[in-house]
Amino acid sequence: MESVSLIQLMLQEEGAFFHPSIGVLPIHQMGGGHGVIATENLPSNTVIVKIPESSMITAQKARNHLNFWISQQKQERLGWTPFDGRSRRETSVDILGDLDQMLSPGSMIIFSLLVAAGQCGRFSNNAFHKKAGSASEVTFTVSTGGGNADLGPFFIHRWMRTWLLSLPTKYDNLLELLEHTHLDSTCVGVARSHDCEGGGACLRNFLCFERHRRKVLEERMQLEKEFNIVMSILSLHLPLVQPSGGCTMSCATPFTMQQFIWAYNTLMSRGFSYDPEVWAVIPWVDYFNHSLTNNATMRFDRCMGAYIFVTTAPVSKGDQVFLQYGSYTDAELVLWYGFITTPSLLPKFSSNDDIRSRMSLLRKVLLEHLRHEEVGNLGSERDAWLSSLNTALGHCFSPWAKADGSYPPSKKGASWLESLFTSYKDAVAGHKAFDVSGNVHTAVKAADELCRVLTRGTVVWDHRRLTEPGCTVGVWAPSNSMLSLLKYVSRVCRKFSPDTCLVPTAVLRAICWAELVCNGIVGEFDCPVDALLCPFGPKNEMVPLSEGHVGNMARQVSVDAAYLLYFLAVEATEDELRVYFLHDCV
Repeated sequence: MESVSLIQLMLQEEGAFFHPSIGVLPIHQMGGGHGVIATENLPSNTVIVKIPESSMITAQKARNHLNFWISQQKQERLGWTPFDGRSRRETSVDILGDLDQMLSPGSMIIFSLLVAAGQCGRFSNNAFHKKAGSASEVTFTVSTGGGNADLGPFFIHRWMRTWLLSLPTKYDNLLELLEHTHLDSTCVGVARSHDCEGGGACLRNFLCFERHRRKVLEERMQLEKEFNIVMSILSLHLPLVQPSGGCTMSCATPFTMQQFIWAYNTLMSRGFSYDPEVWAVIPWVDYFNHSLTNNATMRFDRCMGAYIFVTTAPVSKGDQVFLQYGSYTDAELVLWYGFITTPSLLPKFSSNDDIRSRMSLLRKVLLEHLRHEEVGNLGSERDAWLSSLNTALGHCFSPWAKADGSYPPSKKGASWLESLFTSYKDAVAGHKAFDVSGNVHTAVKAADELCRVLTRGTVVWDHRRLTEPGCTVGVWAPSNSMLSLLKYVSRVCRKFSPDTCLVPTAVLRAICWAELVCNGIVGEFDCPVDALLCPFGPKNEMVPLSEGHVGNMARQVSVDAAYLLYFLAVEATEDELRVYFLHDCV
């Protein structure tokens, strides 16, 4: 906690403001860590923190720091003298041109955090600490002091070194999972070879839905591309800093992929929106934690030239001050941030191994029959609690947004819905639809019929309607995008086949059932609740994990989603689904 006070004091020297009635204290919920706590009652609309723009790490400042550092390293290597000013100026122009052409604003900040952390001695086992020797070894300057402008523009801030060294060693999110030592040796080797198929096999220990595994691997591959771009910039301007034998993980490089992921996670968990540069990293305020029912907000005030943090509701003494990082499901939170919120919102659901009890809780949430003692610490605010739980437990079918908020392009005929039922067709090929009573369940019948419609190729679909982002099913209501899609698909199916069973509720059942079948969570046509398979096999065959490990949270997300999909596909009655459709997606 000493570093928190020290960083705060140094920021105040630069003009930052911290309300005297807030403090940073240890928090044991959501995996531990620290949070900002009100030490006295705070009224709504109270400015609690103000960080001047001059104290923010922006892409422009990152660009300047990288230019300084690369130029300095090149100067030392080439042995330039003070009379070589023109060469240094030309080099600086070249470096800035390559940085601007090859790096996004976010990558610029990631690269600069990587360099600054190395300058502080954060990475004790990399090339920053090698002595000059063979051609593959590179010497880098390391400082043990703070506020040293000789190290570059970042270090005019006295707080920079203290802040960088106070950051977590690991962020324990899904992007780090492939590197985790709890994986067996085979999985680790495969993952580090950056082989998607092998990495996906490892992730099956933790994520039972293929779309979740694919997202983790896509993000990891994108990070590897960005890492290779950074290495290519260094290889271009510092010829000795190059991959050895074509391996970007070589110890001959100044950085490793693992360190690059650390810098990326630092930006993702501590970055704030800052137009027009997209991102800015701000010290100290990274202690604000996330809640969908936040009681504070933040914005950059151009008139004040500062990022300000303001309460949006009264905060009582002893309560935590929350920001909202975004409207994320638990699956997204565990990917980017390494925590989930359902256990605090509906404890009996997450901790219960009894399938029937879980189904009962889902039904109570849908019909709003929950008793006060069955909800979590946000249960007193009905609308806020329902909104939070609906979002946290949501299962998103459409592609997630990228880290910068944009969505991946989609190809005609390859929407998530068409891809799902193409996989479903392969999964059920050669099987006869039946359940233990010999009757075809509505979900199975609907899935079969929708599969035929989607894979027949005779229906012309509006591609735009099939690729709307944010198609999510929640515990209380579907998202607006999902509801619109369900009605659209039903309308088109009934137009081409008036006697179809595919009313909107049946389309919902079909989609949820197909998702379960394609991911091996249910047998192809086994509908009784005891047919719901453990997504990860017998517990004694699972990879053992420590308490609070991100793998446990990932498994929790998978199991929670499986139960929700099963409830919507099989357990919910038609009347209950009609109620589900009538709810506004709060």
